[in-house]
Amino acid sequence: MTGPIRTATLVIAAAAAALASSAVATAEPKEWDIGTYDQCVRSFDGNPATSAADYNRWKDHMKMCCDKSGGVYKYSGNGGCESPPKDQAEVWRPPGGLPAGTLTPIVDLPPGVITPAP
Repeated sequence: MTGPIRTATLVIAAAAAALASSAVATAEPKEWDIGTYDQCVRSFDGNPATSAADYNRWKDHMKMCCDKSGGVYKYSGNGGCESPPKDQAEVWRPPGGLPAGTLTPIVDLPPGVITPAP
């Protein structure tokens, strides 16, 4: 294999391994740690009533605290953090808004065989 093709193959393999390991890590049900949530909420260093920018920063901080403590952020109404459902495991989603699709395996081809791109 040439350098760029080999590098691309290694990058794809590393990404697949990273995605697979994070999927396994989040397969068990989450539990909301209210103490961690409260401590995180108290760590906000601003006043959300002073400006729209501070309010948006506060809102983002609340979402982060909810996610970090294992809660489920409620987007409707005034927002807020809730305990996750008891009987439901967390649904794994790819990071960064990547589409959730089926991965196709890489087929090893003999050296020198080039297939046209679809």
